[in-house]
Amino acid sequence: MESHYTIERILELLVITSSDLIFHLLSQKENLVSSSYSSAFLRAGELGIINNELANSLAKAAGMRNILVHGYEEIDYKLVYKSIKQAIEDFGKFLVETRETN
Repeated sequence: MESHYTIERILELLVITSSDLIFHLLSQKENLVSSSYSSAFLRAGELGIINNELANSLAKAAGMRNILVHGYEEIDYKLVYKSIKQAIEDFGKFLVETRETN
């Protein structure tokens, strides 16, 4: 397996796993079912589950996940590579912030 597939899969799993938690937290707060990963992160920011800056960044990560998984566009692997550091920071913050809400 080429390494870029491994990176793509890790990014996909980070988005899916964190959005699953957000879907759960949103349903507890307002019995809301979100229509997309991006909108779930943004709504979580609006409700203070996570901060708005992080919510916006995770919504972008969800958009990248969609491109990687569904092939909406040609994949820019330089952009994917650059996103790794941001993903590590964002999903680390996500763990801290969601731990604090429970």
